[in-house]
Amino acid sequence: MREFVLVSLRGITCCVPNAREIGVVLGIGTMDVGDVRETPAMQQAYDLGASICG
Repeated sequence: MREFVLVSLRGITCCVPNAREIGVVLGIGTMDVGDVRETPAMQQAYDLGASICG
């Protein structure tokens, strides 16, 4: 399933001018609203965003 999600994301991204992938954060096992808050993905997403914005 992860591979399908990544391939789909990359397929969409290639259609957006000047878009590029700089990192991937997977929130595995997040089926309900708020679940992601209890995973490492939350901090990983924050750190990735901070690295982009400087």
